[in-house]
Amino acid sequence: MMRTEISPCWHMKGMVQGLADGTLRGFLRKYATFHLRYCERCRQAVAGLRAVIARLSRLLKPAEMPTESWSTIASAWDDAESATGPPPE
Repeated sequence: MMRTEISPCWHMKGMVQGLADGTLRGFLRKYATFHLRYCERCRQAVAGLRAVIARLSRLLKPAEMPTESWSTIASAWDDAESATGPPPE
């Protein structure tokens, strides 16, 4: 699968990341948002980056362990500790 990179306008390069992840603030955010209304290339760049951020956040989300699993682990730890004593300090 071939992917193409969409480059934003030269004056938007420093703002695209902030727009995509929500960290761009103040006047620069207003300017960049206004620019996106008229520039398809920058809209595509921001949309592409947002898609990457969303995908990475799904991939990097830690697996959730059921609560009962934690109780089993804690119980096993307590059993092991009472059988052998606390770990050395």
